[in-house]
Amino acid sequence: MVSYQTAGKALRDAVFLAHYDVSQLPAMVMAGAVLTIALSLLSTRWMARMGPGRLVSRVFLFSGLLQFAEWLAVGTFPRIVAPVCYLHIVSLTAILGSGFWSMISETVLLRQARQVYGRIGAWSTAGGIVGGLIAERTGALLGTNAVMMQMALSHLVCAALLWDLAPAPPAAVDEEGEAPVWAAFSNVPYLGPLALLVLLGTSSAAALDFLFKAQAREAYGQGPELLRFLALFHTASGVLTFLMQWVIARVSVERVGLAALAGSVPAVVGAGSVMTAMIPGFPMIAGLRLLEASARVSLFKNGYELFYTPIPAQEKRAVKTFVDVVCDRMGDATSSVVVQTALVAAPGAARYVILGFTAGAALVSLRIAARLDKAYHEVVQRGLIHRAHEVNPAYVEEPSKTFRSLNEDSVGPYLVREYPSDPSRQDPVLQLLTALRSGSAPRVQATLKGVGGKPLDANLAPAVIALLGWDEVAHGARDLLVAQSGRFAGLLIDSLCDPLQDFVVRRRIPRILAAHPSQVVCDGLIQGLEDDRFEVRFQCGRGLDRVLRKLLNVRIDAEPVFAAVIREVSVNQQIWDSRRLLDERETEDEFSYLDDVLRERAHQSMEHVFTLLALVLPREPVRTAFRALHSGDRALMDLALEYMDRAVPPAVKETLWPVLVGRAEAIPEDVREKAARDILLTERGLLAALKRIDEADAAGA
Repeated sequence: MVSYQTAGKALRDAVFLAHYDVSQLPAMVMAGAVLTIALSLLSTRWMARMGPGRLVSRVFLFSGLLQFAEWLAVGTFPRIVAPVCYLHIVSLTAILGSGFWSMISETVLLRQARQVYGRIGAWSTAGGIVGGLIAERTGALLGTNAVMMQMALSHLVCAALLWDLAPAPPAAVDEEGEAPVWAAFSNVPYLGPLALLVLLGTSSAAALDFLFKAQAREAYGQGPELLRFLALFHTASGVLTFLMQWVIARVSVERVGLAALAGSVPAVVGAGSVMTAMIPGFPMIAGLRLLEASARVSLFKNGYELFYTPIPAQEKRAVKTFVDVVCDRMGDATSSVVVQTALVAAPGAARYVILGFTAGAALVSLRIAARLDKAYHEVVQRGLIHRAHEVNPAYVEEPSKTFRSLNEDSVGPYLVREYPSDPSRQDPVLQLLTALRSGSAPRVQATLKGVGGKPLDANLAPAVIALLGWDEVAHGARDLLVAQSGRFAGLLIDSLCDPLQDFVVRRRIPRILAAHPSQVVCDGLIQGLEDDRFEVRFQCGRGLDRVLRKLLNVRIDAEPVFAAVIREVSVNQQIWDSRRLLDERETEDEFSYLDDVLRERAHQSMEHVFTLLALVLPREPVRTAFRALHSGDRALMDLALEYMDRAVPPAVKETLWPVLVGRAEAIPEDVREKAARDILLTERGLLAALKRIDEADAAGA
């Protein structure tokens, strides 16, 4: 495919310029843009119904046969075949390229895409080099027209290679029978800026291409010499592209960032346009065009195609061809208008007008590209939640669902029974303290019920806190402390952070503190994350989760939370796997991330880490990612890993990543089977479930 494209760029220009003047080239570019837009609108509808695999293989066959017919007719009707060949190459190669990448993006998982796209890019570079060299040799030995036969064979081979591939199932469509293009733009926030980036990039590239071809014709004339130069130029572009891709392969995309890759071409064009305006001459414009073409195929393409990987198939099929082809050809049309206007209005200064336009378009493109990383992360987050809901709606809670607070838990009315007092005792507080420390469970329980509903004397609070370590009376002590409206938060925090306090007491304090959320309670629970015992830290994390949901204006600093995550995962594997909770989970544990079937198989250490991450990252995507890592669905787990990859800071990722990947690779068999059963939902049911989520999100907003 890329061999055809490389040879085609040289052939279309050489054949057209051999029979028409260069001043007619902008009009030809405009005609090619109009035809490509019309065909792309049709192909978008066909792709939604047929799937990209079937569509691409059929178009390859049609293109090869058409090229063969042009080869037969070019000797007899050259002035007719020249524009037909130009329009054919311009329109169909754009649609085929977009369709090919759509097919790949629906086949490759998100985390695999970065490696697979690199290998595809390497092969495409090799194809471009081979195609350019063959076109140059064929043109030199057999003439320009013989290159058409080479290109016809290339597309016929492509059709044969793809014909027997199992086609991807068509994406679900709406009631009108086709996927909504504009709905995809509204659902994916960066598609609009990405489309504008493509339009501006193409318009600046086409303007530079006009200057380059005009000066190339002056230098090499018409016929085989021009074809050989253009073929060698595109071959050199392929070699430079290979070198750039080699650099990308040695520097991770995560380190560079998608926004930097997307902004690479505007940076080259902007700086090069200024330098070319200052230093005129054919070598400068040729060098700039060479750098721009190589950066577009290597740097820009590697980042650009990754933007489509987290988008659902229905939306991707609806919009990708539109952005790839329609916006690309609108850029060509825009460039043609600018070039034609410059040639008519200011022929003497047309070169500087065109270079000024390319520099301005590059500056706007850089501003757009700088904002794409954040928008991409938001789409990964949205894609994670929607994909999780497709696999199992239970993985994502309805946004409208409300959580019961501990104030709504049934404390139960305790009967007030005064314990018989000793007449010789005059101090009632001392009498109650003696009862609480008597060691008799019935007497202690009766005393706790007797003081319930009344303000607790501060002198009794330490004794009541100590009773949390006695299983028989711990429930009554907890209820009494909860009912005190947070009066003893400071004392509870001191007990929580006291290493000499009984471990059983410390692990039960966070639930009491969380019943009365405040900034003081939040700060105390943060300190509890440094406790030596895992269950204390686990319960502090759950307490912080409750505080954050009940008190929206509470402030939780990310630094100590991320530090706690690093400490949790920086232990050996045996300790990591052996962590267990001693207290049973309550049936109304609103902190739970999993349903009853998966809860017992959940990894306690992993659950605690995700509880902490949900304190400082968007809560619902983090919860969904945790469920996804237990789902058994490879695509969903891959999307969860992609979200976590971009959400957590590099310092945290360095220690956390091996743990996440290990969890994704060690899914229990019974969990896999359950997830597989959950996936068996109808397409209509999935659409209805997604619609409910979108409606709930809109209502919440």
